[in-house]
Amino acid sequence: MMFYEYRDFVIYPVPRLVDASGCWRTHLAIRWKNRIEFFSGDRVFPTKAEAVFNSIDYGKRVIDEGLYPAESDRRHPASSSSRADEAGDEAARGTVSGEVAAREGIA
Repeated sequence: MMFYEYRDFVIYPVPRLVDASGCWRTHLAIRWKNRIEFFSGDRVFPTKAEAVFNSIDYGKRVIDEGLYPAESDRRHPASSSSRADEAGDEAARGTVSGEVAAREGIA
């Protein structure tokens, strides 16, 4: 499994084949501490290699813009919790279990 370490995160580019045309869509997972979240983009690429490169770039932007995890979680990881954590519903934030991560090949 290919991965890219960026700051305190690990980006896993896992582009998806769009259809029989052979085009690939940006798709990735980002791991931070013990949490994993998936992101998809709208852009499609003629090769998997281009989609992998774009997936890594997209992941870096997600991290740099503070979209994952929330900036408040980064500043106070031990004391802060997201709405999803408070509600006990990790799926609300898009985090995934180890089972899903294993199925995606990033566990």
